[in-house]
Amino acid sequence: MNTGTRFARSFILYVATLLFFGVGAITTLGIDWYATLRLPSWAPPELVVALIWFVLFLCTAFSVIRFWEHSKRDEISFRSVIYLYVLNSFLVLLWNYLFFGVHELGFAFAAAVAVGVSVAILIFRLWREARTSALLLVPYLAWMLFALLYTYTVMSLNA
Repeated sequence: MNTGTRFARSFILYVATLLFFGVGAITTLGIDWYATLRLPSWAPPELVVALIWFVLFLCTAFSVIRFWEHSKRDEISFRSVIYLYVLNSFLVLLWNYLFFGVHELGFAFAAAVAVGVSVAILIFRLWREARTSALLLVPYLAWMLFALLYTYTVMSLNA
């Protein structure tokens, strides 16, 4: 493994770690408010949610790494996929900020839709060129479908 590849892996894992802790910090700031909400009976425990997000951030990081290592970086499609990964990261932070930071459940639901759509687009874009990268994102898409239902239910229960 050359120095550039090691650097890329390290950098991607570093960014994934920063995102995980950024999301965690925003969530922690709003956890007292969250405790006042009416939640569905099927709401997962907070620790389980944190563990799931941790695993999803790792899967996403490894998806980026696989894509980075197995694609032709001089193509326009490479840049567009990297932009999609970055956009997805931004949307996850936005959802957390809207939900836990400013308590805007309607906007948080819209942001959750955008996160889910961005994951689906990433899977579609990666499927032919980097199938392993795409498959690493399938649990993320499944979780986002759950998160959409959960966010909508919490929004409805607290309207």
